[in-house]
Amino acid sequence: MKVKLSDQFERAQQKSRLFSVLPFAENDFIKVEAGRGKQLCRSIEGRAGVGLVVRGKINAFSVSQDGNRVLLSKLGCGDCFGVNDLFFGCDSVTELICAERSVIFYLPKQKVVNALLSDSRLFARYAELADGKLQFLLKRIRLLTMTSCRNKVIEYLLDSESAIIYFDGSKENLAKQLAMSRTALFREFKMLTDEGIVEYDNKHVKILNRKALQERFDKVGD
Repeated sequence: MKVKLSDQFERAQQKSRLFSVLPFAENDFIKVEAGRGKQLCRSIEGRAGVGLVVRGKINAFSVSQDGNRVLLSKLGCGDCFGVNDLFFGCDSVTELICAERSVIFYLPKQKVVNALLSDSRLFARYAELADGKLQFLLKRIRLLTMTSCRNKVIEYLLDSESAIIYFDGSKENLAKQLAMSRTALFREFKMLTDEGIVEYDNKHVKILNRKALQERFDKVGD
């Protein structure tokens, strides 16, 4: 049975760490439907907006000045975008592309800002969300500043609480995320596989011995 869009909106709003506490109803938002491959705008009706993903999947890419794109994350139901620059208005360096047909509900940024400034509890939730994004960026910087390819791979694996890590995109994209060549990435995975520490295929890597993985990290140093 097809789920009503209004029910999907309610589910997305409840899942969102930000919109679940903001005092907005469905009719406060502007609905936008976008097909697969469509690049999403960060403004709606001429105004900067915050987007809530209600249906579908969206890929968030980091784009360098030379045009090189790296997949950073995948957004699904309940995820939002456009919240990092609510108070500073800086241009985003990420590109949002629909991985499948998607429905996004936009809310003008100024409405979100006004709601946050009117209630300290709401602002505290926003600060919590922003802190989580900051921690993500700090981990990215730590990975990029490591000189050892082995430690980059091991750090990436140890950062996951799950024993199975699914690749967001291709292994070539993962190599770009870790700032190493695809050959170097394959070499490190093969080394860890030969030692019985992990096993991997085209879709995921499974940690078989987390303790041994940590010991390899400590031994290599950086």
